[in-house]
Amino acid sequence: MSKMQALPKILTKSMITSFDNAREELPDGRPKHTHSNGVVSLIDLEVASDSPYTGMLRPGRHRGLMRLASSRVPELDATFPGLAIKFLRTGIHSANLLALSAGGEQTGHVNFFEKPLTTHSPPPDAIDAIRKFHQVSGCRSMLGASDFTAYEEDGSRVRTPNFPYEVLFEAPDPLQFAVNAGATNKTVDLINSLKSIPSGTLLYNVFARASPSASKVFLAKLISKTPQTTSLFGDTKLFFRHQRMEEDFMMRPDWVYKIDMPLCDESVDKKGRLRPISDWQCPS
Repeated sequence: MSKMQALPKILTKSMITSFDNAREELPDGRPKHTHSNGVVSLIDLEVASDSPYTGMLRPGRHRGLMRLASSRVPELDATFPGLAIKFLRTGIHSANLLALSAGGEQTGHVNFFEKPLTTHSPPPDAIDAIRKFHQVSGCRSMLGASDFTAYEEDGSRVRTPNFPYEVLFEAPDPLQFAVNAGATNKTVDLINSLKSIPSGTLLYNVFARASPSASKVFLAKLISKTPQTTSLFGDTKLFFRHQRMEEDFMMRPDWVYKIDMPLCDESVDKKGRLRPISDWQCPS
């Protein structure tokens, strides 16, 4: 759908589900209104041996699922790429991480890998204007990563999780799997270009920033391990949980006063105290 088609549908849906549903599937009757058509594949996240982080970001190879999709229709305006990765963990909910185009909603480019992706990306102005993300977080431009590092694949809890402030994904070639500029339908061509990604492709170099004042440091390689698949299940049921940045702030309160992004000023109350997560959850 176009942005104008999706907007009224988003208005009728609570954003809380995206942050508090712990299942691997969307609830019945809740379709994807953004990023609604994409591709899914198996991936390896090959984390560097010097990674200081835990859980799914500890050194070594982690096998998971990846979904690539755009929330914008390149046929009508431009591509707004998004990436979601999921790692199953025995006996508990999965580890999920989501990233959007760096700098937020972009216009003027249709190639999926042209802009870096990041876990810190301000929402589109139209969505922020209707205060949808105010439902779920006081930090609307960031997603957290602490749960991603809180458990091992076998489900065991990490005693002292260590997680980055921000995770970034940069394609080794910004024009890889480019959309055909002369395509009759660029939306269809975008999906076809993503479907053409073969197994064994280095899709992203992954970087992390340890704190608001830290520079990015190489962390991992994200490599496709199967061809990309389009499916009704992937487009309508497969769910990737979003994590509130407040969950990270609870463990790293020192970050709150060094935040380097806009739209992240309501995580604390008028006295400067971190607000509880329950402020953004359904009552009881």
